[in-house]
Amino acid sequence: MTWQPYHTVWLLFSLGWICNLLVRVHLGPLLPVLIQAWGITHAEAGLLAGAYFSTYVGMQLPAGLLGHRFGSKRVLVCGFLWAALCTLASSLAPSFAILFGLRLLTGLGAGLFFSNDRALIAAVTPPERMGTGQGLSFVGVGVGLSLGLFLPGLIAEHWGWRTVFPAVALPTMGIGIAMLLRVHEPTRARASERRPWRSVRDSVVRADLWALYLAGTALIYTLYCVVTWSPAIVAEVGVTAVGASAQYASVLGLAGIPGIILTGWWSDRWVRAGRRRTGVVAIEFALLASFMAALGLAVQLRAGVWVVMALLCGIGFVVWGVWSPMYALIPDMVPATSYATSFGLANTVWFTGAMLSPWLTGKLKDLTGSFAWGLYAAAGLLVIGMVLVQGVRPTTAVKSRGMPPLNRSS
Repeated sequence: MTWQPYHTVWLLFSLGWICNLLVRVHLGPLLPVLIQAWGITHAEAGLLAGAYFSTYVGMQLPAGLLGHRFGSKRVLVCGFLWAALCTLASSLAPSFAILFGLRLLTGLGAGLFFSNDRALIAAVTPPERMGTGQGLSFVGVGVGLSLGLFLPGLIAEHWGWRTVFPAVALPTMGIGIAMLLRVHEPTRARASERRPWRSVRDSVVRADLWALYLAGTALIYTLYCVVTWSPAIVAEVGVTAVGASAQYASVLGLAGIPGIILTGWWSDRWVRAGRRRTGVVAIEFALLASFMAALGLAVQLRAGVWVVMALLCGIGFVVWGVWSPMYALIPDMVPATSYATSFGLANTVWFTGAMLSPWLTGKLKDLTGSFAWGLYAAAGLLVIGMVLVQGVRPTTAVKSRGMPPLNRSS
């Protein structure tokens, strides 16, 4: 296969997602250390983990609108570098309150990435490869999650928890600069096509879009239930060392790599066979609900660590893989000139789950003494999401209103 310009975009954004996930999840393995160091509860630690998402969610729709107004690449790179600087500053935080504030600021910058990255991928990827493109360009989340769960624990054990922040921030800055230099801005659409009200209208008018938005909330809730607490969940079944528990939990990210690639490929074949992409999504919801319920039972029964690891592998494969067809559905439902706004609104709704999940799972742990009930709650939400997905009706009729070609001079 001949290397195409859109392959370069896929590669750089995959590297960008490695860094984005490092910035996002590296605090999870440090939570047991911070609970001991600062004397905070599991619920307070969950609030600290969720602080990032409070502002991340708030930036999703504005990020899409800013991308329409100023250019997706410009907005994306500015946010990426801002998040790196705030992460670097976090190494100096003297207290829970200051670190909480810095995580809020980090979320502001990181929140500019998703809407514009997905819109750029949708703009440059051939329609017949949309599932594959959305998947391969997103595969970095699996690598980033694995590294974000594995490395911070080891770094903290050997050099102290504060050294984790510069270890995450510096490579993030490097990738941000690479995207600035190598990713091209799409040619600006006509002014009439860039009116914010039009892109907002396209993003809210369809009831089945809202079914997709709400269903995705259950996925994100589940994702950040296990991403935030998997090291502590592994510790609950007997692995107490910070580095070791994080190492076991990192399988969640490694399993996501083949999950993203294979599910994107499968969903494209599914569509070429004349079936709706939502069928793949519904199957994945059902599988994920089963895995989460099984993990809850394993934790409740204090099953061996290898059982928990096997279940985390299954969860990682599905919870990341399902996003390839999920992201590919939006370009099938809105005009290309509304991609950034639609992805932004979708992520705004989806990441309310990330705001609630770390805190609520930690609260259930405080109340019950086990993470099992938090895992059961996530499984129940996934069943509701599976039902909602059945109401989504994608169409390819909007393809004629495509994004203008890339401007190679930018």
